[in-house]
Amino acid sequence: ERSVFTLSGGEFQKCRIARAIAQQGEFLILDEPCAGLDINAESALLKKMRILSDGGKTGVVVSIHNINAAVRFAKKIALLSDGGIVCGSAEEVIVPKNIIRAFGDGISVFTHPLWNCPQIG
Repeated sequence: ERSVFTLSGGEFQKCRIARAIAQQGEFLILDEPCAGLDINAESALLKKMRILSDGGKTGVVVSIHNINAAVRFAKKIALLSDGGIVCGSAEEVIVPKNIIRAFGDGISVFTHPLWNCPQIG
C-alpha cells in the first residue's frame, strides 16, 4: 500500500518485473533484472524466471553480467566476447577456452560442488 515512488531501487525493480509477468506475454525479455537486488533476491528472481520458463507458456530471455548466477538457472547460455558469440548449454559454453577468450587469463572454471554446474572464479 505504498507509492512506487517510495520504494527502494530493488523493490522498484521487483515491482516492474511483476508488472511484466502479469501481462502474460509470450516472451519476457529482461535486461539486467538483478540490478539493485541483493544476492538472495537475485537467486529468488532467477529461480522464479526458470520456473516461469519451465511452465512452457512463457519464453524468458535474461541479459545478466553475473555468469555464475546465469549458469545456475539458465537452460541455455550465450557468451559475448570480441564481437563473437558462443551459445549452448552451460557445460558447452563455460569452458576455459571461451572464458579466456572473453576475459583473459587469471579466471578459472570449476564445477560447483552443490549445484553441479560450471562456475568461474
